[in-house]
Amino acid sequence: MTFQFKRPDFNSSESLSRQVAGIISAKIQSREIPVGEKLPGQEDLRKAFNVSIDTMFEALSSLVKEGYIARRRNYGTFVISSKPGAAAGIQKKNELCLVHCLGALNTTSGGPNLDTLLGAVEKSAREKGFRIIFKTFYENDEELFLNSDGKNIAGLIISGHPHLTHIKKIRKLKMPFVLIRDIISEKTLAVNTDVVTTDDFDSFYAGTKHLLKLGHREILFFATFLRKYPWNARALEGYRQALKEAGIPVKEKLLLEAGRFAQETAYTAMKKFLDKNARALPFTAVISINNADNYYAAARAFNEKRINIPEDISVVVTGDNIRGVTCVYPEIAGFGATAVERIFGKLANPLREPERIVLPQVLAERESTKPLKGRKS
Repeated sequence: MTFQFKRPDFNSSESLSRQVAGIISAKIQSREIPVGEKLPGQEDLRKAFNVSIDTMFEALSSLVKEGYIARRRNYGTFVISSKPGAAAGIQKKNELCLVHCLGALNTTSGGPNLDTLLGAVEKSAREKGFRIIFKTFYENDEELFLNSDGKNIAGLIISGHPHLTHIKKIRKLKMPFVLIRDIISEKTLAVNTDVVTTDDFDSFYAGTKHLLKLGHREILFFATFLRKYPWNARALEGYRQALKEAGIPVKEKLLLEAGRFAQETAYTAMKKFLDKNARALPFTAVISINNADNYYAAARAFNEKRINIPEDISVVVTGDNIRGVTCVYPEIAGFGATAVERIFGKLANPLREPERIVLPQVLAERESTKPLKGRKS
């Protein structure tokens, strides 16, 4: 971003450094230079104001003391608050902690999504002069242990599968935090908490519309749960809405629930469904929810029945980006960058209201779908 600054009054009795600091702080207070923005380098600012390097240094130093900006060696100068004193102490802490919560839904902290997320968080944090530390946090851990009591940690970014028990323990640390995706709760989505997430209505609506566009009308909805969690209900709403717009009623027999978060359970559910409908498949396409495990489980069951993808059925997966599979998914890097921006703003203004940020998703058409007319008879 390019900024235009007025020159100081060289005939004024007020010192040049105070004038320069006042000009910059006015732009910050008016949000013309927003929180999180990187300022031009000291030399560029000196030239813009036509002052000496010493004067510019003094002006920037006063803005640091007042809490408007933070200066990070090798990274630059960033706006951290639009109010004087509101961000005091941010510049003293130089770490963000990515906390990956583990529980009933997964048994490992690995996987490409986590790798991508960690890389995106680290990149965004470095641009603001922070370094990232990584912690795993199990649901049965008594507390989240942070090195040196977290004295260098400015905030937490929470990923994985956080439950209410995770969040209760995290709140005890009294540190600002941002959730990546929702807590695992049957009753409600996260409230009074900053969340960066997606809307399963959007992904299932887009995925179902894509299958309809390819000529499919009998579309199997395959999910771990149909209505247990709030996002399950949103997914089903998106599926229903797409069918409704196409004039197609929802058939209960085409709503398939695995019943547990496990690939073997999903495989068993699909196998039983196929066995029950061995004489003739009641669907020509499948849309599956937020889980690569469901896709691999279904593919295994299809393979055993010699049902080929996409020759016999088309498949769309939501939530995960699987190579070779038509997917509706969010850019994982977007979670990291948005979470860092949000935590930075929260650090600058602790009174800032929590916000639910819903990221867009993309439809990637690949080899697992094809027009219905191309299906084998």
